[in-house]
Amino acid sequence: MLKYFKMKSTVLLRMLRSGRLSWRKVGNALSCYSAYHMRRVISGKKPMIAFFELSNRCNLHCVACRQTPTEIFNQNPKGTDDFVPLGTMSTELFRAIIDEAQDHLMLAVLYVNGEPLLRQDIAEILRYASDRDIATMISTNGMLMTEHRALELLESGVDFIKIAVSGFTQQVYERNHRGGDVEAVKTNLERLVRAREKLHADTVIMLDYIAFRHNDHESRLWRTQCERLGILFNLRTGISQGRPEVEERHGGVSPATKLCDWLWKTVTINWDGSVFPCCEYATWKDIKSLGRCRTEGAKLAALWNGPDYQRMRKVHITKGRSSFPRCAGCHYQGVRPQG
Repeated sequence: MLKYFKMKSTVLLRMLRSGRLSWRKVGNALSCYSAYHMRRVISGKKPMIAFFELSNRCNLHCVACRQTPTEIFNQNPKGTDDFVPLGTMSTELFRAIIDEAQDHLMLAVLYVNGEPLLRQDIAEILRYASDRDIATMISTNGMLMTEHRALELLESGVDFIKIAVSGFTQQVYERNHRGGDVEAVKTNLERLVRAREKLHADTVIMLDYIAFRHNDHESRLWRTQCERLGILFNLRTGISQGRPEVEERHGGVSPATKLCDWLWKTVTINWDGSVFPCCEYATWKDIKSLGRCRTEGAKLAALWNGPDYQRMRKVHITKGRSSFPRCAGCHYQGVRPQG
């Protein structure tokens, strides 16, 4: 089990080589870490990592996520039975946030609940952050990774590309990745690796295997494939969200009890500018945000240590995760990439 250590160290090494780590960013990160460990309600000047929901649209409909490509399950148990609204972040809003945070932000994660390659301007968006010395990461199902798209992504300066799969054979893969073609993903992954070799790029590529009971046995086949291609392999337990079509591995995942550090280190910005403490909030309809970023008006720094953020941190410190319905059953321990 990689547990993301190798990924983190590899990406950090790339950031050091590319000169994307400044003393100001390091100092801000240390302030975030210090505030978390000392349990202060005010964190660093700005978040050290930001998740951007560029679009929550997808070309597939994985079991725990969507009923159809356009119908995202509302995970709020007290919410309505309808679906999470679809939307796309404006390029102007993304640029405004990046411009404000560029001196302190270490990593921009450009996905939450959607497929980033559906955006035709994804390479331009990545390049905008790269040109401002912000490391970038995307996660994709790999279905849209054409040769042209692979080249333009790598040329944008993207630091980390994660490809999520849940099986090696089509029969097993499509049980969770509904609407996908695993043979196409294999071909496209080969294209991405060849493009990296052609450009002599050092972008980190990782295959993220989502394991359930029905597909656990095929993980070794992908591990072998990754060794042959020279890319990272990670296995993580899939979350069924109570959907009967897939069954979690024996033991599943247990709710975390330790004080959550996402509130002190990261921010999630939904496609409409709504600010949330983590990526999981984006799939709960009608849940209160911690403010909203706008091209003009409310700014990220003011929200990050504003009254709503301070109040939520204080409650987490004094009463724990159970005080917030979305946090109560969460299994996340430590900041890491999500599905």
